Amino acid sequence: MKSNLFLLFFLFCAGALTAQVSIGFRAGVLGCTIVQNSSEVDAPELQRLGSFQAAIPIEIAIGQSFAVQPEIMYGTLGSKFEILNKSEPEGTDGTLLEVTLSGRSRTTIIEVPVLGKLKFGSDRLRFFLQAGPSVAMGLRGKSTAKGVIRVIKDDKVLNGFEVNEKATAKFVKNGYAAAEISDDQYAAPRFSTHLHFGGGVLLQLGRIGLLFDARYILGLSDVSVEVEGTPQDQKYSDKSRRIGLSMGVMVPLGVR
Repeated sequence: MKSNLFLLFFLFCAGALTAQVSIGFRAGVLGCTIVQNSSEVDAPELQRLGSFQAAIPIEIAIGQSFAVQPEIMYGTLGSKFEILNKSEPEGTDGTLLEVTLSGRSRTTIIEVPVLGKLKFGSDRLRFFLQAGPSVAMGLRGKSTAKGVIRVIKDDKVLNGFEVNEKATAKFVKNGYAAAEISDDQYAAPRFSTHLHFGGGVLLQLGRIGLLFDARYILGLSDVSVEVEGTPQDQKYSDKSRRIGLSMGVMVPLGVR
């Protein structure tokens, strides 16, 4: 009996909201980098990594000027680095360590933002501002590094070797045991939290709205994890920063 009442209540609410709900699809580009707070003086500067994003937004209108918009979003966390012919003194006088390396780290995620949306403009051309939190779950990750490291003295190569490394992400909790990670893996957190800020415009073409969306996504949680027993002065915090541009369509459900 209770199940039937719950079902009837759900169907009533869904029917009441149908005239105010729009669903859509958007896709575009996502630029991501990782801001490091590291104790490593020689850590390479990380650069922005471009990737693809796609999302299914569901807009639930509350009056003419405000809406709540949950989304299911596919995206990426990551960055890249490049070190070109960097030379520094070795322990022996007159000996240089020359490093030429490049690499990238990319984790694909499913993210669920819940945005508050302020709308203004005409019925045909509506602008909006939006902001809200999100929770993301890592699906898979990959890291690569390649290049050359050489030891040089008097313009002669004493020793050198090529670097060509690939690793996949293993999702672990902070304070994981080192034995959990094999040589071809790196540790990454499964979940992360973020804040979305942005805006855009919706051009109404009959029942279909053409959507343009721009947003800045601020990472709140640490996207690195520490091995068990890491000294306090060797711990660091990495936060993601993303910029997204996308376009798509929105379609109202029911009769408006």
